[in-house]
Amino acid sequence: MLQSATSLLTFIGLQKIGTSRSQPLRNSYPLWSAGLAIAVMHEQAGLAVLAGTLLVVIGVVLISWKPETALPSYRWWHVLYSLAAGFLAGVAFPLRRYGLTITNEPVFFSFVVAVLSLLGSIPYILWNRSDQGLVWHPRAVLHFFWSGFFEASGALLTLIALTTGRVVIVSPIVATTPLFSLIISLIFFRSKEQVTAGTILGTIAVVVGTIAIALGK
Repeated sequence: MLQSATSLLTFIGLQKIGTSRSQPLRNSYPLWSAGLAIAVMHEQAGLAVLAGTLLVVIGVVLISWKPETALPSYRWWHVLYSLAAGFLAGVAFPLRRYGLTITNEPVFFSFVVAVLSLLGSIPYILWNRSDQGLVWHPRAVLHFFWSGFFEASGALLTLIALTTGRVVIVSPIVATTPLFSLIISLIFFRSKEQVTAGTILGTIAVVVGTIAIALGK
């Protein structure tokens, strides 16, 4: 259910405040995950892990941030959509970890998450239904298919990692997604993606932070 709410809030945030403002707030979830895991699940996190988590979040913000003019409909409180999405994503990690400590079945769990996400989106679709309906472009279906495949694979691997790994370790490493998105964009969309001093510093911060987390206790 949290997955449905997180996805909805993420897309509303993108629509309301744009990508450059929305993504850094959305990707703040390792901070929430680590805090909840330490406070509620009594996980241990050394100085290296905490510093690495902070570096990853800072690096993701630098990579995701791009100059962008404010949208005409922008209001300061619209940032709460993206911030709420990040918080719910942070809550989901300890919940999944706790569930896997009871029933260590990541494949079945990923199936449950997918089905409940679909069911959770139906009320919103019915509530927000318009006369136009969904518009599908044949050429876009294949892209959505592969996007869904890689998204599902990433979710499954995350659950497998949570079967043995602590939330304070797994969550910030999963948050390095924008780094790989940047690398892939540079390979396939060179004319549309620019490397700035911020993205370089962000990349260094993410790499150093990930190494610190991997070596930390």
